[in-house]
Amino acid sequence: MLGIRRFVVGVDEAYWVKVWNAVYGGRWDNRPMSVDELRVSERSPDFESEGRFIAELNNQPVGIVHAYVDRLREEKKGFVRSFGVVPEFRGRGIEQKLAETALEEFRNRGMSVVQV
Repeated sequence: MLGIRRFVVGVDEAYWVKVWNAVYGGRWDNRPMSVDELRVSERSPDFESEGRFIAELNNQPVGIVHAYVDRLREEKKGFVRSFGVVPEFRGRGIEQKLAETALEEFRNRGMSVVQV
């Protein structure tokens, strides 16, 4: 069963990194991320956990999306910073559910424009 839930700081870093590395870590222009690196980024002033979501299939993390809202930006514009599904789970509708979740998050936070 597929579920989409909010990222929980201090709990979900290993899940986020697992999916992020499966999606982006093997690309020529990226290197794998570590949980420690994610925790360091959580201390950055522009870190936002509010718009992060994890897709789970049978309680296994299989996808992520980050619906980022820059609180200092005057324009009501949201950004999809991370979006991906573990390769072996693609094409099962998970991508669509993550996109719908991000769009709903942007709507709920008053964004009128989204950049992907």
